[in-house]
Amino acid sequence: MVKSLLSEDEIFVRHVRQQEYMMTRLKRASLKHGKLIEKQVIVFDMKAVFMVADFMALRVFRRTLDVDQACYPERLKKMYLINAPFTFTAIWSLVSPWIDPHTVSKIRIVGCDFMDTLRQDIAEDQIPIEYGGTRENFAWTFPGNREE
Repeated sequence: MVKSLLSEDEIFVRHVRQQEYMMTRLKRASLKHGKLIEKQVIVFDMKAVFMVADFMALRVFRRTLDVDQACYPERLKKMYLINAPFTFTAIWSLVSPWIDPHTVSKIRIVGCDFMDTLRQDIAEDQIPIEYGGTRENFAWTFPGNREE
């Protein structure tokens, strides 16, 4: 669990660093493909997320929302929350009002049957094998999150 490895501030700083790294990746992708690429698709696997009241997690969530909306607006094309437990829907109804409605419209909560949904925005060769795609050695996972 991330919380056992990092403090609240470390989690927040890590998020900001990842956002800055994402901006670099988008610039490199734009150069590589010869067109402007400004948005990202994020897949967040909630399989190991426990649905208990966690005030630290809520504070970090709020801080990351604030910085993302202020410093990285319109960088999100779509976010998929896969393997979302049923109880997450109730929690989502509490936190979604904190988020700009336009951003909320980009977030899809999906249970364990997610492959057809992911394929709408992600090429199969970019989906890791363990999720049903064909991508091996996907470097963008915790704790490394470094491109090799």
